[in-house]
Amino acid sequence: GMFKLTPEQQAELLRAAPETFRPAAGAWGRSGSTIVCLSSARVAMIRSLMRQAWEKARGPHPARRC
Repeated sequence: GMFKLTPEQQAELLRAAPETFRPAAGAWGRSGSTIVCLSSARVAMIRSLMRQAWEKARGPHPARRC
């Protein structure tokens, strides 16, 4: 699998579980795209990463109207 995270999030994962995560090749990897070995990943970790990736893709919260 693959997640598009921030480079900081990616670095944290690579330190925590190098057997499960690796950067994607080239510029994609340098910008935070992270390959996940799903067979060695914990379900709770994948769930958390899905949320983080979704929040990154969504961007900032839109302004509320009164």
